[in-house]
Amino acid sequence: MRLSRVAPARQPAERAGRGAAQVATFYTMFNRSPIGKLHVMVCGTTPCMLCGARGIYQALRDHLGVDYGQTTKARAWHVG
Repeated sequence: MRLSRVAPARQPAERAGRGAAQVATFYTMFNRSPIGKLHVMVCGTTPCMLCGARGIYQALRDHLGVDYGQTTKARAWHVG
């Protein structure tokens, strides 16, 4: 993992006595690999699923042509 990708996690990691990579892998906000210019996240909690998150995710998948965790070929969109 490149250091620049985990740099934002360095200070909280030092306070917790952990390595930056350990902190970066725990939080979903830290992306450890390149993503698209625009990052779309669909809530996956039970309340969101009950309110139609699966339909939103399916519509994104159909429109963009990528699955969860993938980036479009033009690197414009990433679905997470």
